Amino acid sequence: MGQVVFVTAFKGGVGKTFVSASVAGALTALGKKVLAIDGDFGMRSLDMLLGCDSSALFDASDVISGVCRVGDALIKAEHPGRPDFMPAPQIYDGAEIDRVRTSELLAYLKSVYDFVIIDSSAEYSGYYSALAGCADRALIVTSHSSASVRAAGKAAATLAASGLTDQRLVINMYRRDMAKKGAFPTAEEIISASSVRLIGIIPYDVHAAADGELGRIAFSGEGSRIRPYEAAAVNIAYRLCGNEVPLFKGVFRTMRKKAYLT
Repeated sequence: MGQVVFVTAFKGGVGKTFVSASVAGALTALGKKVLAIDGDFGMRSLDMLLGCDSSALFDASDVISGVCRVGDALIKAEHPGRPDFMPAPQIYDGAEIDRVRTSELLAYLKSVYDFVIIDSSAEYSGYYSALAGCADRALIVTSHSSASVRAAGKAAATLAASGLTDQRLVINMYRRDMAKKGAFPTAEEIISASSVRLIGIIPYDVHAAADGELGRIAFSGEGSRIRPYEAAAVNIAYRLCGNEVPLFKGVFRTMRKKAYLT
């Protein structure tokens, strides 16, 4: 039986979708069977980072409402190292989704996949609550700023109140040099302020935005050397699988991708 991981943040621009795509790609690189679901109804963008923005005919809401079968809304990975994908509706009228059908869908997907990664919206809503209610754990994403850390704490409290207490923090776009100078909060200060246990830190990496524009995710791009954000994503993936790895393993030194995964 697989697990559902709900990736969330209550502030836009922190890189939540980037983290979802990167962790999904890293888990796939580790040999796991992975499905990425765009849970941001009406504001979808995960398809663009996965490089399949023109492939969707049906979406998650169609499956939940009974318009189509599960297989009709699945976009199977065409290339090795990429997860399968289920898109969100491009236009969403705000109607409540059926919680029972949502639960049945996620239960079925857990029986098929090792990991189901849900990229949530940045706002609490009925469908946000329905999807979060089916999750086994949450990854709460913050960027390297005090405002996003406060939003992370709010997301954590909201999910805990609804029963999702298995939470881990991902610090994205971390500027270690600026933290050392005192210009930005340190990792320890971010963890303390958010009150969420850390699972990984993704450093600021100039390659991340460029790869995202090209629809490349962790370990799917060109080159034999691992990029800093890819190493951080794989570290998070290892921890999701129950393994212990050093916090910054491979992040600040060049390694070959194949060597890193062995």
